[in-house]
Amino acid sequence: MPCKVQSQKLAGLAIEADGAFRLARINCDEQTKLAEKLKVTSLPPHLKAFVDGRVVAEYTGGLSESSLRLFLDRILPHTGSLLLQKGKVCFCKAIIKALRSRLDNMLSSRMASRMAC
Repeated sequence: MPCKVQSQKLAGLAIEADGAFRLARINCDEQTKLAEKLKVTSLPPHLKAFVDGRVVAEYTGGLSESSLRLFLDRILPHTGSLLLQKGKVCFCKAIIKALRSRLDNMLSSRMASRMAC
């Protein structure tokens, strides 16, 4: 029963987070090999957070909704971090575009000078 309660709380938080994280539940009785690999048992509930396939945080036992929020808050990127990352990507794309334009101009100039000879 604690697993179901925690699972329902996490499902609600996942909906609220609007795609900020994916929630996966393992039935230890049906997925024994995966449960063994992740070192989880049916009781007490196990909560593991993965980023790029690595466990970055975990907790064993039931958590209140406020504690689950704190757990997620520690591992999820904050809006400011996401905006900064998006800005860096846009900046890099702009630099790449400018460099491609310069390269194209340089190559065009070289081709034109070779054809003139």
